[in-house]
Amino acid sequence: MAECSYEDNLADAEQLALLMSKLDELPIPTIAAVQGCAFGGALGLICCCDIVIAEPSSVACFSEVKLGLVPATIAPYAIRAIGARAARRYMLSAEKISAHTALELGLYHQLCHPNELEHTLVQLINSVLANSPNAIRDTKALIRQCTNAIDPSLIHQTATVIANARVSAQGQHGLNAFFDKVPPDWSAKVDES
Repeated sequence: MAECSYEDNLADAEQLALLMSKLDELPIPTIAAVQGCAFGGALGLICCCDIVIAEPSSVACFSEVKLGLVPATIAPYAIRAIGARAARRYMLSAEKISAHTALELGLYHQLCHPNELEHTLVQLINSVLANSPNAIRDTKALIRQCTNAIDPSLIHQTATVIANARVSAQGQHGLNAFFDKVPPDWSAKVDES
């Protein structure tokens, strides 16, 4: 999307925002099994899932600001998952989040050694399958009603924010630097001495 127009970016961002909304509102349970890295949009998808298990070596990151972008379409789900205070730290710093920290933050529910991940996943699936489909659907709907609503206007707003960021000067520079595998101009470090 780095080379596309604002209109194309907005259409793409609205599709991503709709995908997040649909995954979040799916009336059946969703389970994510995290292996390796979950950065940006992938982390947003994880925040939309009902149950998340991960390998202890997995790493998460709200990496958007490093690229001159905004974690807009994922923000409602991520903030709901980890709270505004933790979101401020990790969305603004774009620091990598270890699996153990992700567990403490509520991004993950359980850590599983790589050789146990599939077994744990099957156990969770079987646990869900043992429950009434109607009761599950109604429980998910009740949970949505008891938490902050993510409505169509918020979904559109998040798509607009990311589309604006993608076509902005800093967004273009950050994306190009990422693709060129060089640090963006704003990248600096503080000397510890």
